[in-house]
Amino acid sequence: MKERIIVFYGPSGCGKSTMIEYCRSLGLPVAVNYTTRSLRDKDNEVDGIHYHFVSEDVFFSMDLVERNSYPSEDGLKWYGIGREEITSKMKENKQVIVIAEINGIKELKKAFPGQVIAVFITVSLTEMERRMRKRGDSEKSIQTRISNAIQRKEHNQGYLADHIIENWDLEQSFAQVRQIVLQPKNNER
Repeated sequence: MKERIIVFYGPSGCGKSTMIEYCRSLGLPVAVNYTTRSLRDKDNEVDGIHYHFVSEDVFFSMDLVERNSYPSEDGLKWYGIGREEITSKMKENKQVIVIAEINGIKELKKAFPGQVIAVFITVSLTEMERRMRKRGDSEKSIQTRISNAIQRKEHNQGYLADHIIENWDLEQSFAQVRQIVLQPKNNER
């Protein structure tokens, strides 16, 4: 198998983190993104597993494939994908799993031509809202994320995807993920 980067992307609450955790359970390597935001105790986040939590000084000194910012309740927070995180895991395992935003897909495709398999995960706005409420997001955060999803047309960003998963049924979505990550096809773009 050639080296590949399998990238999950989609709107907030669509199930990207769930798919990443599922890939981990299959023993697949996951590139952990960097962020300047604080660790969320309510989500039981662990530094180095869910994100690498770093200061802005450290963040902006790093070799990142992509950087993006998001407003939060306590100011602007940055997220990025580390080049070394991807290349080291790809050398060891021939493939690596990562979460990115739409601009991250574009930057990854530039940095790693012919190696990126983009997987767009989508759900309805109603389901997105339900999931954010279930995980305990604040009302302000939910409304901001829904507004951003509509404004950025996040539900219509499947045009860069090699695969699209409509994440309504978790077991069916896991089956689709297994097919993508464990049985690579020769006809992927």
